[in-house]
Amino acid sequence: MAKLDIVYHSVSGHLNRHIAESVFPELKNGKKIDFLLPSVLHITGLKETLLRNTEIRQLPDQLHFGTYFAWANRMLDADRQAFRIIGSGEEWLLLFNYLKENRGLFQNIQPGSLALILKIVTELRESGCSINQLNDIAKTCPDITPYVECLNVLINVATDRRLASSPTMLTLLAEHLHNGHYNPPGDRLVVAGFYEFNPIQKKIVNHLIDRYPNCTLFYPEKTDHPALKYIKPEREIFGLRDFYGTSIPKIESSPISKIGDLLFRGLYHNDDNKSDREPLEFRNEWQNTTLKLLRCPNRRHEIDAAARTVKKWINAGLKADNIAVVYQGSYDYSKLVRILFPAAGIAVAGSGQLLSESTLLRIIRKVFEVNERNFSRDSIIDLTRFAEIRQYYGADIIQKFEYKSGAWGLSFSKRSWLTQLTQRQEYLRTVMVTENEDSKDIYILHRELEDIDALLPVLQRFLDDISLPSKAGWSDYIHIVQNLLKKYGLRDHAENSVNDVFNAMKSVFRNLLSLVDSDSIVDLRHFIMALNNLIRNITLPKSELQEDTGITVANIMDVRGERFEAMVLLGMVDGEFPVSRRENPLLNSRRRLRINQTAGMDIIRSSGADICEEKFLFYNLVAGVNKNLLITYPQFDSNGRSLPASPFLDEIHYLFDHPKLSKSIRYETISAASVIPEIGMAASQQDILLNKLHYQWEDQDLQFFDKILKTTHSPDIKQRINMERRRKDRIADGWSGRLSSLKHQKNCFRKPLSVTRLQQYAWCPFLYMCQYVWKIDSVEEPLAEISPLTDGLLIHALFESFLKKASPGNFEEWKTYISGDLNTVIDVALKYIHQNYRSVFAYVDESVWNKKLADLKHGLELLIKREIAALESDYYPAEFERRLSLSVPLAMENGDLSVPFQVKIDRVDRHQDDHVTIIEYKRSKNSVQDPVKGVSEGIHFQIPFYMLAYRQLHKDVRFAGAYSYVFNEGRIAKGIFTKPLYNRVKPVSYSDIEELLNETEEKVISLLQRIYAGDFFLNPHDIKKRCQYGKCAYYKLCRIDTRTIEMTNDTDE
Repeated sequence: MAKLDIVYHSVSGHLNRHIAESVFPELKNGKKIDFLLPSVLHITGLKETLLRNTEIRQLPDQLHFGTYFAWANRMLDADRQAFRIIGSGEEWLLLFNYLKENRGLFQNIQPGSLALILKIVTELRESGCSINQLNDIAKTCPDITPYVECLNVLINVATDRRLASSPTMLTLLAEHLHNGHYNPPGDRLVVAGFYEFNPIQKKIVNHLIDRYPNCTLFYPEKTDHPALKYIKPEREIFGLRDFYGTSIPKIESSPISKIGDLLFRGLYHNDDNKSDREPLEFRNEWQNTTLKLLRCPNRRHEIDAAARTVKKWINAGLKADNIAVVYQGSYDYSKLVRILFPAAGIAVAGSGQLLSESTLLRIIRKVFEVNERNFSRDSIIDLTRFAEIRQYYGADIIQKFEYKSGAWGLSFSKRSWLTQLTQRQEYLRTVMVTENEDSKDIYILHRELEDIDALLPVLQRFLDDISLPSKAGWSDYIHIVQNLLKKYGLRDHAENSVNDVFNAMKSVFRNLLSLVDSDSIVDLRHFIMALNNLIRNITLPKSELQEDTGITVANIMDVRGERFEAMVLLGMVDGEFPVSRRENPLLNSRRRLRINQTAGMDIIRSSGADICEEKFLFYNLVAGVNKNLLITYPQFDSNGRSLPASPFLDEIHYLFDHPKLSKSIRYETISAASVIPEIGMAASQQDILLNKLHYQWEDQDLQFFDKILKTTHSPDIKQRINMERRRKDRIADGWSGRLSSLKHQKNCFRKPLSVTRLQQYAWCPFLYMCQYVWKIDSVEEPLAEISPLTDGLLIHALFESFLKKASPGNFEEWKTYISGDLNTVIDVALKYIHQNYRSVFAYVDESVWNKKLADLKHGLELLIKREIAALESDYYPAEFERRLSLSVPLAMENGDLSVPFQVKIDRVDRHQDDHVTIIEYKRSKNSVQDPVKGVSEGIHFQIPFYMLAYRQLHKDVRFAGAYSYVFNEGRIAKGIFTKPLYNRVKPVSYSDIEELLNETEEKVISLLQRIYAGDFFLNPHDIKKRCQYGKCAYYKLCRIDTRTIEMTNDTDE
C-alpha cells in the first residue's frame, strides 16, 4: 500500500514555495519526482520556483510535470497506444456525420443542439463510470441511451482510427489503469493545486497513488471561513485509504488577504449605508489603497481603466510577470485585453494570436455572415470596411458604394442590389428631367449617375466573389474559401502573419477532409459551424517581436491557487460572477434526477450553479493577491442594456464600515463622458499630450511637457485644436466661416442659380458651402413610402398633365373645360403618372403606391372644386410649369457681374385685362411661407423673386396677386394681392408690391455678394427647427451647440 501524505495549506499561502521546499531534499538525493497539476500556468509557476534554487543540479528526466491530459498521453503512449489528439471541433464533426446518417437517434434535433449533446457526452466521460457500466445503465434508462450511443461512437473512433480528444483520453486512461499495469518511473508523486476532483479525476488519482511508493497531496486547509465549506472531505476523495496529514503554518496575511478573511461573514451588513454610498471620481492613485471597486459605463471603459492601472503599477516598480488580469463568466475579455494592452505598451504573456482572430479569417467569417443574412446592407458594409477588401476592389469605389447605397432601398438578396441600383439610375434620370425648385443641384445628380456607372461592374464582381452556394460538397466549400483567402491575402503575401494563416488553414482543411467524405453534400450553415469549431482554439506562431513574458490574462478557473502581487478582476456582473449556468434543454433537472435515481449513483451532474463554489472562487482569488486589487464592473453592455452588479460586490461595500479597512478601500466611478484623463491619471505619453493640448497651462508647465514628450504629432494636433477653439468662439478665418482662397469665385456663378439654393444660403451659409462649394452629397436613407421631395415631383407632374389637357386660350374655354365631366380626364392623368413613374418607385410596395395614387386623385379633385369656385374671378391658367431665365446684376470692386438664375413658376393665371397671378404649389401648409414676412426676415422670398423674374421678361406686367396653393387641403394660403380676388383677401396698393420687389432685389444682391466674398460662417436661422440630428444633412459636420447660440442671441437682444 502506497504511503499518502496530505499537506494542508492556507489558501492565501505561497503554495509553489511550499512544494519546492518539500521536494528539495529528495531532489538532492537524485530521486525522481512526478507532479500532477491542474493547468499549464501552475506548471510554469512551479518550474520557475524550482529553478530559482541554484544549489540543486537536476538530472535529466528527474522531474516530470503534467496535467491530467499530459499524464494520459504519457501513460497510454508508454503502453504503445498512440493517438492523434483532436479537439472539440473534430468531435463535433464526427458526431455531426454520425447523426446525419442516424437521424432516428434524436427526434427533431437542430444543428445548434450538437454542442449541447457534446456537453452531456463529456459529463458522461467525467462520471467515473466505465463504458460497460454506462451501456448497462442505458439499457434501463432510455433518457440517457442516445448520449451513451454518441459516447460509444467517439470511443470506437479512438479505438479504430486512433483519434481521441482530451476527455476521451482520460476515459481510456481510467480503463487502462483499471485493467492493466503501469510501473511509474518516479519515486514520488506530488499532486497539488486542486481544491476538488471530478469522478474521473478521483478515479485516476487513486489508481496513480496505488502505483507510487510515496505520494504527497497538497490540499486546501478547511478552516471556519464560510467560503471554505465547499472544500470536500478527504474521505470523499480517497475513501478508506490511510493517510498522514500535516499542516503548513500560516504566515502573516497580506492586506488583501485580511480583506478576504472578512468576506461572507455577515459583518457590518448595513443596507442603508451601502445604498447611500456614492462613488468617487476615478483616481489612478494607489499610495494608500489596497483594493478599489470601480464602476464603469461599459466593458470598453473597463479595459481602458485596467490598462491605465496596470501601467501605473508597472511604473511603480511591479514586474509585469507578477500582475494578472482575470475574468469569469460568458464574456471573454482576453480578446480586448490582447488588442488594447500592447497598444498601451503593456506586454501580455501567452501564445500567439488565435487563428479565428486573424484579419483574413474575420473576413471569411464576415462573408459567411453576409450569405446567412441574405446580403443585408449592414453585413455587406461591415465586410467592405476591411482594408483588404478596399484594397482589392479599390478604396474610392468601395467608399462610394458604402456612402451611396443607403439611398438604393432596402436590400433582401444578392439580385436586389443590382436591381435597386438600376432603379436608382432611372429615378435620377427622371428627377433631372423634371427638375424643380426643391430638387438637388443638377451637378450632384450627374455625379451620382457617373458613380453608379462606375459602381455597377465592381458591385457585380464583388457580389459574385462573396456569393456562396446554399449546398455543396465539403471539398467545394474548401476550394471556395481557399480562393477567397488567396484573393484577399495575396496582396500582403510578404507578411509572415499572412503566410502563417495560409499554412494553418491548409492544416485545418486537411484535418477536415480526413474526417468527412469530401464529395458528400452539406448545407452552408453546417459547413460554417464545422469550420468555426475546427479553428476555434488554433493559435498562430508567435512573431519575433512578441514578448515571451508579460502580464497574465486568464479565466479565473486557470489561475486557481496562483499568487500575484497585483490583480485586475473584470466583469463583476450578476450571472457572470457568480456564474449562472443555464439548464441544458436537452437534459433538464427532472430528467437528470431520474437518470441518477435509476442508476443508483450520481453519474451526471445536476444543472445550475453552485453558489458555494462561486464563493470559494471569489475568496480564493482575493486571498491570492499580495498588494493591490482592482475590481471592475460595467453598468451596460454593448447594446446599451443595463447589467446587474454582482452580489459579491456587496461584501466589499459592507467592509467600508470596518474601522481599520475603510481607508484602504475605495469605491470609484468612471463617467461615460470622460475622454481625456486628468494629468494625475496619465499613464502614457499620449495621455500627457492630450492634457497639454486640451487644457490651459502655464508656460513653465508647457516647457516641461515639451521636454518629456517624444512625439512628432504635437504641432499638427495643436493646430487642429486651435481651429476647433476658434470655430467654437465664432471667429471667422480660413478654417471657420470664411474661405481662405477665392478660387470658388470662378465657378460659384458659372451655372444658373435657383431661388431655393439662395434661400438655403440665407438659412445657413455653412449648409450652402457644404452642398454647393465643397459639394458634399448627403445620402437619403430609403423609406418604405414616397418621400416628400418625390411626392412633390408627382404632384407637379399630375397638375401639368391635367392642365395641358385643357390648354385654354381664354377664360370661356377654361370655364367650359373645368365645368364639364372630368372623370375621364382624371383617369388619364393618373394613368400617365402610373405609366411614367411606377418603375421609378419600384421599391415601393404595391399597397403604398396604390394609396399614393388615391391621394393624388383626391388632391386633383380638390383642385377642380377650388377652380370651379374661383370662376367668379374671371382668371384662367395661361401658363404652367413655366421655366424662366434671368440675370441679376452684381456690382463688385473688381468689376460688374451678371449672375444667372433659372426659375420654374408652377402656374400663371391671366385675366382678360392682362392682370396676372403667380401660383406656387405646396404639398402641405407646413412648407408655406408668408412672402412679406419672409422678405423682411431675409430668409424666404420665393414668390417675390418669381414676380421679379416674370417682370424682367414682361416689362408692363400688372400683378393682381401671388400666393401658394396647398395640395393636401385644396386651398390658397399666405399670398399678397392688389385685387380682392377671393374671400378674406385684404388687397394692398401696387406701390406696396413695388416696395416688396425692390426689397427682395436688395436682399438677393446682398446674399450674392456674401457668397462671392466667401462668407460662409456658421450662422443658421431658426435653429430650433432644423439644427438637429436628422433635420439637417450636415449636422454632424458643424456640430453646432444650439444652447450656446440661443444664449448668445438672448444676450445680444
